[in-house]
Amino acid sequence: MSEEDDAVIIKGELFDNMATTKEYTTSQLARKVGKTDDEVRPYLEELAESGRIRKRERGEKTKWVRFG
Repeated sequence: MSEEDDAVIIKGELFDNMATTKEYTTSQLARKVGKTDDEVRPYLEELAESGRIRKRERGEKTKWVRFG
């Protein structure tokens, strides 16, 4: 492979990783589905328990992360 081919592969991997990971707050997700924080929280907890998303707690803030 040439250096140009390697560069295309590396840039593609970087882009793919950036595009698949995004953090959301409970409020952001609630607004997206037209519900309140309290209404969506149990569903988010279930998704986290099943491994479909991850829950990240930082201080008083909870963030939800979807991979892939």
